[in-house]
Amino acid sequence: MTDAQTFYLLLAAFYLYECLSFAPSGSQAFAGKGGKIWRWREPAFHLSGAHKEVFCAPIIPWPGLLSVFPTNPATAPIGPLSLHHLRKRSLLLGKITAPLRELGLLLFLHYFLVFPIVYYYYLGTIWVIVAILMGELLALITACRFYCIHKRLFPEAKGERRIETFFNAFFPWHSMRASDLIVRKMTATWNPLILLAGDAQHPKNTRQLARLWREATYANDTTGLASLLDLADIDPAPWNRPPGLDADQKFCPICRTIYDAGPTTCVDCRGVSLQGNQS
Repeated sequence: MTDAQTFYLLLAAFYLYECLSFAPSGSQAFAGKGGKIWRWREPAFHLSGAHKEVFCAPIIPWPGLLSVFPTNPATAPIGPLSLHHLRKRSLLLGKITAPLRELGLLLFLHYFLVFPIVYYYYLGTIWVIVAILMGELLALITACRFYCIHKRLFPEAKGERRIETFFNAFFPWHSMRASDLIVRKMTATWNPLILLAGDAQHPKNTRQLARLWREATYANDTTGLASLLDLADIDPAPWNRPPGLDADQKFCPICRTIYDAGPTTCVDCRGVSLQGNQS
């Protein structure tokens, strides 16, 4: 393996690690496009021993966003944030982070497309040095832009700002994802339930809302979720309809998994009692 191949293998590995978000078990994540729409995102994989969920952000820095909430939406308070306010804040988030995401895309293309071409065709010439300097210039511009945005939004977080600015300036895989920290901090007070209801027609959001509704129904505590569904003009009645079963079959009232005769609790839903059509 040549030095160049080793460099790009490490660069790709570090960048993929930057795309990962580690959160406690039960966390929820949403992927957005420019802050306009938010879709529920399943964990990439689970770390059972560490009780962690691992979510993967969109590989391309622009236009995708990823926001992770370290709580189950069913246990989060609704709060004053309405669907209208959510749309306004989402658009603001997309506008604020757009310069960082665009610079991240330029860095991504430079290091994974432009620089390999220059290295392959112009090795031993001044163009390789120019490509290296261009990459560092883009990283420095990203670091300066990050510093200004972070200072305006979070003036009290001086230590975090200095550390992240240093990383963005000298580690290209980190500067490609410079917007991720801004997104996490700006969405920290948002309610994931409202993100689900904001685009409830999408299959992923609908499926997750239905599961949360069935969980709330099973726990006999649908007050908060019902008010949000009313606000979003969503009828949850079809979500509780039992599936078609044979006489000796039962189903889980939450995940809708169908079991043949034998088990009495659902394996996937932590011991939830199974029900039949007449339950």
